[in-house]
Amino acid sequence: MSQGDRKIVDLEAALYNASVEEVRKCGPGLRVLRIRPDAGPVAYTPGQYIGLGLGIWAPRADGRRAEEIAVGQERELMVRHYSFSHPILDPAGGGLVKPGALDTCEFYIALPAYDPGDREPRFTPRLFALQDGDRLFIESEAAGEYTADTVAPDDDVVLVATGTGEAPHNALVWHLMARGHRGRIASVVCTRFAAEQGYRETHRVLERLRPGYRYLTLTTREPGDGGGRGHLQDYLSSGDLERDLGWKLKPGRAQVFLCGNPAMIGIPKRRPGIRKYPIPRGMIEVLEGMGFNADDRSGRPVNIHYERFW
Repeated sequence: MSQGDRKIVDLEAALYNASVEEVRKCGPGLRVLRIRPDAGPVAYTPGQYIGLGLGIWAPRADGRRAEEIAVGQERELMVRHYSFSHPILDPAGGGLVKPGALDTCEFYIALPAYDPGDREPRFTPRLFALQDGDRLFIESEAAGEYTADTVAPDDDVVLVATGTGEAPHNALVWHLMARGHRGRIASVVCTRFAAEQGYRETHRVLERLRPGYRYLTLTTREPGDGGGRGHLQDYLSSGDLERDLGWKLKPGRAQVFLCGNPAMIGIPKRRPGIRKYPIPRGMIEVLEGMGFNADDRSGRPVNIHYERFW
């Protein structure tokens, strides 16, 4: 072992505090990582996120080109935040995972595409290089307020996501069902292609186990039946979303969660006396036109909740 290799081994021993339990490839450029912290399961509220870390010396999965690492950065630990996902179903059968049964943390990640000349993503290609048994860093405390704490037992809940923005919604669906939620629940996911819907089969099983639960998928580039139907905000404004749900979204009863591409969410800009929606419109503008409210300064109950992953 060279002196450089020994330094890396020493750095990883000092900094890393978790192991990869399982890597599941679930689509082109998509992975589900199950991670086992050395100190035991991390306490978190479904919907929250946590930091994962890798050294800048860690290998990359894309192999596109060598990075230039500045002098003094050779020992840098890179940390990025990811929402907790959830397997939802017990792999041994019998329905939902029982509360407290998991001793691993699950994350749903995508490898971003980029062109030559673009600024390289530094972290995700290294995360994608991980294999079963590899080591990494995980923070000790979760964070975030994108939770179901304000959802009443009889509320209808609609969780709307693009791509891996579905991750916290998997945890929220499991959480609501595990606590005996009485209202209707639906998860709506939009991807470019159907092959990018990494949890689809899990939710199809869940639909059979839990009559009334709805899992709706949308694609923007899939040829043929079911594809190319447009974006989520158009799906909602056209009435097709409510048609496929089989029930109306009512502001006095429903809570809507939005996670993913900021263009889909469409967060308004605030200035004194002005609240301006982005162009093109996003889900918030459509929902507020239906009587929902995302503005926590309005004095009205908030029933649109949102999270972004970039």
